[in-house]
Amino acid sequence: MKKEMHEILKKLRLRLKPEKTFVGRSDIGFGLLGYHIALYQFSPNQKTQKKALDTAKQHYVQGENSALAKYFNRWRTWIHAGLPF
Repeated sequence: MKKEMHEILKKLRLRLKPEKTFVGRSDIGFGLLGYHIALYQFSPNQKTQKKALDTAKQHYVQGENSALAKYFNRWRTWIHAGLPF
């Protein structure tokens, strides 16, 4: 699996950072690019959702309603771009 992964990354002209290359058991899934990936599940991960909510709260508290709406539209576009539906 590691060999195949490295071949794909090479074709995409991507490299892994040495400190981020641990590959172990993933019975509960793993996080990648803001998503949680498991055997039968693909969804935004908890950290990504919390960060989005914190950013939205900050815009709201500062009274930036138009910035809040723009932020949610961009976030929704990004998150749905990676989901399989």
